[in-house]
Amino acid sequence: MLILLADNGQSLNADVLSALKKCGIKKVIIVGGKFAVTENVENQLIKNGIAKGNISRIAGSTEVE
Repeated sequence: MLILLADNGQSLNADVLSALKKCGIKKVIIVGGKFAVTENVENQLIKNGIAKGNISRIAGSTEVE
């Protein structure tokens, strides 16, 4: 398992994308709703070889959950 952070929830930096490729990551779990971690992050993952079906998200119904 590899845990990576989106710097600002808006995008992934080059180091994170490089680590995903280097480690051969095929599945990603995004922790946080679409306000905390935007769809742009999902799109970057897809553009960098992670299949859309292998991206899931865990999010509560409020920012506290």
